[in-house]
Amino acid sequence: MTTETRTEEIMNKLHEAVFNFDEAEAIKWVRIGLAEKVDPFEMAMDGLCSGIMDAGEACNWEEYFMPELLLCADALYAGLDILKPIMERSGRKAAVKGALVLGVVESSTHGIGKIALHNACKKLLKVMFEIAGWQVYDLGEDDSLDRFIEEQLNTGVEIIAISSLMTTSMLAGPQTIKKLWERNPKCRVMVSGTPLTRAEAQRYGADSWTENAGTVFDKTIRLLKMLRDEELK
Repeated sequence: MTTETRTEEIMNKLHEAVFNFDEAEAIKWVRIGLAEKVDPFEMAMDGLCSGIMDAGEACNWEEYFMPELLLCADALYAGLDILKPIMERSGRKAAVKGALVLGVVESSTHGIGKIALHNACKKLLKVMFEIAGWQVYDLGEDDSLDRFIEEQLNTGVEIIAISSLMTTSMLAGPQTIKKLWERNPKCRVMVSGTPLTRAEAQRYGADSWTENAGTVFDKTIRLLKMLRDEELK
């Protein structure tokens, strides 16, 4: 077996471990990969993260649901917990592909079950973006909509991801989006959360709406591509 074939096998095993939410297998194949000098960045992105991406796609098609996606995330973290210290010590960083502000609007932190589920999804997204070479500014929970505007001004990020768990917390959404565009016309806004429908997001003036963690990564990539395409015009 050639080195290239063996590396491909290890990537497939990592992918399968995450997709099948098997933490033990994720740990096993990360250690095998390290022992065989496979690039830890490749294992993180092309192995582990590719597995969670396919799990997200399965979630979109309702083949998986949020409990399964979160179990996949546990397998992802199990592998990344081994890889991240090694990647950090290497001093090597992925080229920054973009930046976003991520946060939950104030008055959304009601209901322990919703909070736990939402925070787990947000943590998963943050890890995925960072491994993919994105700069993530995580505002945490219970932030005012004005806080998103301040962070955009301070960081100059191109994408703002605003999440809400309650209808009342997004009442000022249209005004916030308008302010963000006034300060940076190139800024793109993604909104998500169970109280919002696609029609409401469009009425708010958001560039994109996502119902769950399974779709947010792909939609953010599309938004960034749209920004890049506009720069080339």
